[in-house]
Amino acid sequence: MYKNFVRIMLFACLIILTAANIFYYMQHKGFFADRQSPAQNSAAAGIKIKPAEKQPAAALSEQIHGQVIYDARSALTPQAVLDVKLTADDPAGQQSAVIIAETRQQLLGRSPLDWKLPVALSALDAQKSYSLQAKISGGDTLLFVNTAPLPVDRNRAAYIMRLEKLDNGSGDKADTGSFIGQNWLAEILLGKTVEASSEISLYIDTTARTDPAENVKRYPVSGSGGCNRYMGSAVIDETNKMLRFSPLTATFIACAPDIARQEADFIAAMDKVRGYKFDQTGAFYLLDEAQRPLARFTLH
Repeated sequence: MYKNFVRIMLFACLIILTAANIFYYMQHKGFFADRQSPAQNSAAAGIKIKPAEKQPAAALSEQIHGQVIYDARSALTPQAVLDVKLTADDPAGQQSAVIIAETRQQLLGRSPLDWKLPVALSALDAQKSYSLQAKISGGDTLLFVNTAPLPVDRNRAAYIMRLEKLDNGSGDKADTGSFIGQNWLAEILLGKTVEASSEISLYIDTTARTDPAENVKRYPVSGSGGCNRYMGSAVIDETNKMLRFSPLTATFIACAPDIARQEADFIAAMDKVRGYKFDQTGAFYLLDEAQRPLARFTLH
């Protein structure tokens, strides 16, 4: 039995040696070359391969870009141009929005129109809020605008803006009329976009009463601070664009912390109002004594 075991082991060793010799022969003749990587084959042939160069990051995908949509049925003059601006809001609300980047291009096609700003998302300050504005004008006449600035999300580079047609023929001087007797909604407060989960509204009644102490007309004021209802009165001088609110009284409903802070900022800002203005889109601004914007409203 022992002799049989030895014979088996010797036979197994013989098979292994034979297989090793066959493998070595086939490798030497290049039977496995097609299974090697190009770099290994080239190295075996004595050829040096230049390492692949790193490709630059695609900056285009990070640039703020998008499309504007407008009513293509409206005839546009050959001089019509599209303007798109990226603005940064002043966090303290002490100054008007600052233009960060803008582009102007002739209308070479029809709606939708492509646009691209020369700024990347990585260049935006995480501590600031940004928004996009667009308009189409023909010569000195303003034809289409986005009625409200579009907030910029620092995680998104592509945006679509829908422009509204202006029916007035007065160019950049939009027919604003009086702001009395209309419902206004705040979009920007102290340089920041109003919380999406709240609505800050303003209504100034057309029925005024005479205040004998000051010999002025006072207009009833009401609205929502985003959580609580408020009321008060306003003194208006439309000739000189002057506006002043009385101290406001409000209900005392418990609000979410962020909404409560925003509401407190709004009530405080109303106490600083001394004037107003309209922009070319018809948006209504409350101004402080130095004519700096405190809040921006649009018609509801």
